[in-house]
Amino acid sequence: MKPEAIPILELILPDSVAVPNFTSDDVYRLLAHKVLRGRLIGDILFTISIAGLAASLLISPNTPWAIASVLGCALFGYVFYRSRQKLDLAQRIATEPQLVYWAHPTILRQKAAGQVIDTNFMTLHSSSGTVYEVAMPHEQMLSMAAWFRHRNPNIRLGAYDNQAQAPNDRTFQP
Repeated sequence: MKPEAIPILELILPDSVAVPNFTSDDVYRLLAHKVLRGRLIGDILFTISIAGLAASLLISPNTPWAIASVLGCALFGYVFYRSRQKLDLAQRIATEPQLVYWAHPTILRQKAAGQVIDTNFMTLHSSSGTVYEVAMPHEQMLSMAAWFRHRNPNIRLGAYDNQAQAPNDRTFQP
């Protein structure tokens, strides 16, 4: 199923909403905690692949295991590279919230075991052309939106008013 912008969970902030007292480190932790967990798992699997490659080449020469280990090294090395890019972007967004020009909620609906599971994401579009998505509950999205609005008054929150003017983004695919 494709992600879609959610009109129900718009990031509409009432005037009375309190701006959370987040530091840039707090925002980084909120944005990066799942990426850090995935990176740790990727690092462990990369190390296991390297050990498997060494074992298959040096200890007991075995071509199929060597090929599997090389593929594992390539895959988990790529995961490490992409997670590093995501962490760098999260750090830049946390320290320079002016980079984000648009923030909106996105929902991913998945069917699993006969039931629909909804996952809420906050999607941040940066002026560098990159998109950062982080799963978080609606209340936390509102807190983050208030923090971004306080730090960057020019940020657009919620869906674009005119879908034809919306940036070319996968969240608006029919």
